[in-house]
Amino acid sequence: MSAQALLLHVHVSKEIVRKLTLFSRPESVDQLKDIIKEKFKLDYDFSLLYEDPDFDRQLYSLLDIEELPQKAVVKVVRPESDDSSVASDDTIILPHAMTPDRVERWPQDFPIPTFSYEVELILGEGDVAYERTGKALKLSRGQKHDILETLAAKMHSFKAYPSDRDISVVAEALVTKHPCLKEPGSQTGWYGWKNSLKFKMGNYRAKLSRAGFQEVAVNSGRRSRNDPDKQSPHTDIKRPKKAEVNFLPNFPRVKMLLALSS
Repeated sequence: MSAQALLLHVHVSKEIVRKLTLFSRPESVDQLKDIIKEKFKLDYDFSLLYEDPDFDRQLYSLLDIEELPQKAVVKVVRPESDDSSVASDDTIILPHAMTPDRVERWPQDFPIPTFSYEVELILGEGDVAYERTGKALKLSRGQKHDILETLAAKMHSFKAYPSDRDISVVAEALVTKHPCLKEPGSQTGWYGWKNSLKFKMGNYRAKLSRAGFQEVAVNSGRRSRNDPDKQSPHTDIKRPKKAEVNFLPNFPRVKMLLALSS
């Protein structure tokens, strides 16, 4: 089998499992869905789940064709039918299942947010100067903090745990929009920003955890030198599944009280 070929076991339904060999990887998930529709004569819309061999073959929503292994088990899921229930102890949240706190998935083109008035003014002048002289802008500690904090909040609005690739995309988008922030001597121009964003996201999650935000607090241990008997960090760690929009949301207290009283 060539490096780009795919060998798939497609679970069309609970009773029907078919083998599908593709001699080249489709360009997108939508193209793969079109191939499956034509091959198996399906006349309805569906989502695709795949078993990830790196995580004990747990099911994940297929949103990026590059995530699909060369040999894979793929399940067709009809959002509005009982077929969306699969043999798993975990709840599968489909891509269209949005929640009030996080209502958007990770975008294809990451939108750089607007920073504080001071930082936007400095960046505007810096971009003009960079275009004229090619000289990168030197930020103060406070200005860089504002940029990183704002970007961390924006990333968290899409994902609490962005991947290394996600953070790279954000860093690249930042220096694309504001060329004056490119790092002199760096091959990419944004590698340092990527590292800073990775640390900032960790600090941002820690701050939310201390505030009681359950989505990240569930992953926080309390063991320290002074309290060695408490739970160690990242014990039984829980992560959102791919396409799971709001993992362990903080429900409003009013709703919780009504639910308890009913």
